[in-house]
Amino acid sequence: RLSGSSNRRVKVLVKRGISVVAAKRTIIKENFTSQEKTFKAAKRLQSEDNTSKVPRPPKRVRSTYKEALTSEKVAIVAADYPGTQLGPERLKAIQKALLAVMTAATEDRQVRFINCTHKSGYLLLTCADKDSAAWVTEVVPLLRPWEGAALRVLVGDDVPKSVVCTVFIPNVYEGPMKAEEVVNLLRIGNQNLNPNLWTVLGCDPIDKGQIFAFSMGRESLEVLKGLNMSPYFGFGRLKFRTKDKSVVRGGDRGYRH
Repeated sequence: RLSGSSNRRVKVLVKRGISVVAAKRTIIKENFTSQEKTFKAAKRLQSEDNTSKVPRPPKRVRSTYKEALTSEKVAIVAADYPGTQLGPERLKAIQKALLAVMTAATEDRQVRFINCTHKSGYLLLTCADKDSAAWVTEVVPLLRPWEGAALRVLVGDDVPKSVVCTVFIPNVYEGPMKAEEVVNLLRIGNQNLNPNLWTVLGCDPIDKGQIFAFSMGRESLEVLKGLNMSPYFGFGRLKFRTKDKSVVRGGDRGYRH
């Protein structure tokens, strides 16, 4: 049924020569459109209110084409690298020490970085220009982020190349496993593999298991190759896969015991 105000509007339309049926249809359509606009406006306000309460993470700024041409990558490693691989806590300490030097700098010298990434055993810096890369090369050997620290910088073709590997982890235990649990089982069963130095790039749940993606150094890849890409894991073995051309693919995916 139409409300009193709607009936009055119908009468106005009838007086203008519109039939009663057509007038009612017009008013009903106008009422529906008005209600829809009100609903959308309320929903938009609610969405804006929720957005203001929950801070969104800052978007990562991608480097421009010009920056890519002028940038230079350097790797901060232990003095006896690859003999010593730097773990996550050591890499954080290096970052903190570098920022301290930058904060305390008094000379009028521009130092700029595009990115800083924890890699398997070393810290990778993408410098915005050659001058910034030169600054890193000068400063790093003088840093002492921890007692007895001895660091050096690798540039150009000497910068280590990381490798991405994927592995299927079946739910043979009590459901899906956490990354640290996977890393620990790999560490216990495979000497010199050093999975604790890998970077977890992602984990995708699939039917009956998960697929983990790891970024690792060439040293870990060589150990995997020596194991036919099938490291020991718990009560069996896993099968790692990679796009690295030096690895010959083979064997079924999955857990063998």
